[in-house]
Amino acid sequence: MKKICIYVVSLLVFAAGFFFLQLTNTRTGKNTFSTDEEMNVPVPADLKLLPAGGFHADYAVPPSDRDVSADGLETCFAVMMVDQKDKRVVVSKNPYKRIYPASTTKIMTAILVMDAINAGKLSKDDVITLDHEPDVSDPDAVRSNLSEGCSITVRNLLYGMLIRSYNDYAVILAEAVGGDVDTFVSMMNSKAEELDMVGTHYVNPHGLHDSDHYTTAYDMYLLMQKAAEYPDIREIDQNRSFSYTYRNAYDEEVSDEISPTNSFLAGTKFLPSNIEIQEWKTGTTQQAGHVLTMNCTIDGVPYTIYCADAEDDLYGKYSILFNK
Repeated sequence: MKKICIYVVSLLVFAAGFFFLQLTNTRTGKNTFSTDEEMNVPVPADLKLLPAGGFHADYAVPPSDRDVSADGLETCFAVMMVDQKDKRVVVSKNPYKRIYPASTTKIMTAILVMDAINAGKLSKDDVITLDHEPDVSDPDAVRSNLSEGCSITVRNLLYGMLIRSYNDYAVILAEAVGGDVDTFVSMMNSKAEELDMVGTHYVNPHGLHDSDHYTTAYDMYLLMQKAAEYPDIREIDQNRSFSYTYRNAYDEEVSDEISPTNSFLAGTKFLPSNIEIQEWKTGTTQQAGHVLTMNCTIDGVPYTIYCADAEDDLYGKYSILFNK
């Protein structure tokens, strides 16, 4: 009997020790799991991963268990179209699927630059002189003719980044606001968290491909609602062309005339007269496909539209969406 009691007590001590060890590991973070596996868990229909009463609470929420009016959009990675007047999801396909944002990333970059300007930490008239070449190593990157020693205003950097999608301008602005790109990227991720963009992670300010740089159509929808709060972004985005100057390393004035990457505004694709574009951004990489996100009005009703198409028929898909 004595031996049995000793055995039982030993078991109880072992169990208590094991429980304490597990509790300690949980608190210290030693009990880890694969982030990739966790990210593959489908988002529930009621979006319980989003904080109650957060930024998203004032906007539409698409269902996660079915597409909404997605006929004709079979080649698209993801689509969202929302009637902002009624907060009604008009079209939805894969709204919570992880996708690559490409240059639509620059909307977040512009928002953080505008935040710095509005906080008085930066001015649109500030002149930035490049003391090094911006790190844009991707051979497919769209970049300007700026080089070390050139001087350019923050205003013109914003115009060039949003209208012509210059990737080096995004890096220059990121360094101006954050001090360095890594710090700025941390600011981007903090802002994404603030906006309830739970399916988004940034690693750069321009959107050139990185497997750890991703978003969702729903998160882009939320981001576009934030972009609509900045009159300067809308003013830039409504230009059908823009001319500006900067100074090269020899202090000579250099002109640059740019046209929008958005073919509706550039005039290479037909835009119906009852549609007015407000904030927008395009993006294209091999992995992201052809992407366009924008706030617009159709017959005076405000809409937000996001479409990532696997084929080179992005504007054809927008024609379908305009008729939904």
